[in-house]
Amino acid sequence: MLSEAAIQGLVVALVPPFLVHEELARGLLVCVIRQAVSSARGYFLIYPERKAGSAAQRAKSLRPLNEIRGGGPRIGPSGDCRHWGARFMMFESISAPALPRPSFFRHLPMVACLALWVGLGQAAPVTNQGTWWGTDGTDGTLRARDADGHAISLADPNAAFFYDTSLGITWMADMNLNVAGPTRGGMTWYQANAWAAALPYLGLTWRLPTVVDSGTPGCNLSFSGGTDCGYNSLTQVGGAYSEWAHLFYVTLGNLAKNDETGNPRSGVAGVDWGLVNTAFFQHMPAGGGYWYADEDASYPGGSDAWCFSDSDGWQFVPPKGFSLYAVAVHTGDVLVQRPAPEPQSLLLVMAGMIGLGAAQRRRSRR
Repeated sequence: MLSEAAIQGLVVALVPPFLVHEELARGLLVCVIRQAVSSARGYFLIYPERKAGSAAQRAKSLRPLNEIRGGGPRIGPSGDCRHWGARFMMFESISAPALPRPSFFRHLPMVACLALWVGLGQAAPVTNQGTWWGTDGTDGTLRARDADGHAISLADPNAAFFYDTSLGITWMADMNLNVAGPTRGGMTWYQANAWAAALPYLGLTWRLPTVVDSGTPGCNLSFSGGTDCGYNSLTQVGGAYSEWAHLFYVTLGNLAKNDETGNPRSGVAGVDWGLVNTAFFQHMPAGGGYWYADEDASYPGGSDAWCFSDSDGWQFVPPKGFSLYAVAVHTGDVLVQRPAPEPQSLLLVMAGMIGLGAAQRRRSRR
């Protein structure tokens, strides 16, 4: 209710970010204060008093049921347990050599979020930004292909695909082509992967973009950059790329909300930073969060997967059940060479030209 009121522009809401991260990714809300706020809520380990001596050691191999099963907190029975004046959560033992790293969202403080209905700028092609255009649209890092895979001008409105020469992949020109979900574009991580794999275009294999999980497995959060998670995330590690981050930062030359020192940039989203340049990609929403193909490696088979927000350059690991955008890519170029005329056709053309020339000579003699 509180977040809905904020979306309508009625209030400034103080809410945990993981409850509104989809709204943040879509640009419906914006965080205006990143001040940590103390909370009386938390996770509590409950154990019988007679086993107090071993409880601390066992805590290293525990994690909350709601994190393992994807459900909400489970309230355990009363009896020989301590409540510490709070509702308590049941825990379940798992096999792990060390305490699992908590989901990224649990590291973030509560923040105040304000509705952002009209604050986003309209992105457009910017030829002097990024590597996509080059000097004249013929020597940049994007190459346009029509629906049949033929090479066309980069600015041709019939472009259906863009081959990225830096990444060696082909992007769909329509960044919101998928139609699964209640509104155009919204789908879960599972739906997005299935949608991309089932695409029939040109008889080729399609997938979601991939991310480089650098450092320790999972999100290594940074507001200044140099890691795989947060603002100014790494676009390349060795020969591997975070394909969405590379498109946003390098190919299109866009800037993250925070600079390389971790401080927020001045100006307006979509004008001074964020999604300013879209090249000739179509329907790229200013305020969209896009799925990567990769799940959070810190919890293989868990509830989170990688995502990139094109509204502010934020790379993160939201729950797989979030409804976000998806764009498909193909490894390699979809270029189809236009067929050359067959030899028989050339002979017919030549014979026709010879005959036409002979007829003209006969007429001239008369």
